Amino acid sequence: MPRLFLPFTSKTLTPGTIITVEGDEARYLNNVLRMRRGDTLTVFGTEGVSLSTRVSGVRRGEVKLEVLDVLPLR
Repeated sequence: MPRLFLPFTSKTLTPGTIITVEGDEARYLNNVLRMRRGDTLTVFGTEGVSLSTRVSGVRRGEVKLEVLDVLPLR
């Protein structure tokens, strides 16, 4: 499963939350990883947790990710 680093606050993210990714990260997901709706992705940050996510929408310059699960980093 592809992984992506994004700074986020885990306290506000629960399963079902939608994250909007823009800028360089969205271009990376669109053009390099070629993520499409329904694809899964692990997002990790600096707070000791990772997020299991699914792409819920893709537009030029924007990717929407739905949080499926919040997992501790190992």
